[in-house]
Amino acid sequence: MRLTIYIPTFQRGELVNCLESILPQLNDQARLIVSDNDPEQSARRYCQDARILYSHNFLNVGADGNCLRSLNFTNDDYLWVFGDDDIMLPGAIEATLNMMNGQDRIIHIGERHGEVTAGFNGTTADWMDALEDKSMVVASTLCSMNVWRREALDAASGIRGLDTRNVMCWAGLDAMTVTVADTPYVHVGRNHPYPFPDFIRSMDLYLVAMRSRHRNKTLFTMRDANRWNYANA
Repeated sequence: MRLTIYIPTFQRGELVNCLESILPQLNDQARLIVSDNDPEQSARRYCQDARILYSHNFLNVGADGNCLRSLNFTNDDYLWVFGDDDIMLPGAIEATLNMMNGQDRIIHIGERHGEVTAGFNGTTADWMDALEDKSMVVASTLCSMNVWRREALDAASGIRGLDTRNVMCWAGLDAMTVTVADTPYVHVGRNHPYPFPDFIRSMDLYLVAMRSRHRNKTLFTMRDANRWNYANA
């Protein structure tokens, strides 16, 4: 099985640190793509390594649009959309390849997560049941925390989730199985300059959509699940 790591970026100096954390881990089963949302190609200077496939958009298509472009970039078995200001900790790619066993969704926990069902392997519905703190469902929608089986992603669902800042998780609503890493493999950056308008409302919609895929789950809202969430971390 093969893995594509796709980094959407726009005028982010932290990209260099992100790339430095990933490049030493690449092997013949994992490839790296950088998609630059800056028509001036400002990220190209960070992408001179031959192992990086660099692409740029002639128009800024927005953060969510750039994430969704990843669905057109690869036919590999798994896709990992990774934040340009996040750091991939040592061993992350090797651990990911070992977890690519047909599961639809692989969640990489981070050091800022709240309750974590480390090492869980089963259905999405059972994973939700196992979480005493349901905010984990929301916290884990951050792009860098998720590796998706390519066939489990639906671009149309992702488009309907535009401007939620978790567009890939909307695309993966039909993912029925999940594996959770047993140790943190992602360090989440703290530089998030973009506004999150209507974040709680969009997360409530996401939770409703999740429940529609798992009809035996109890409906809960962002406010019900806010003991820990990325919005106030």
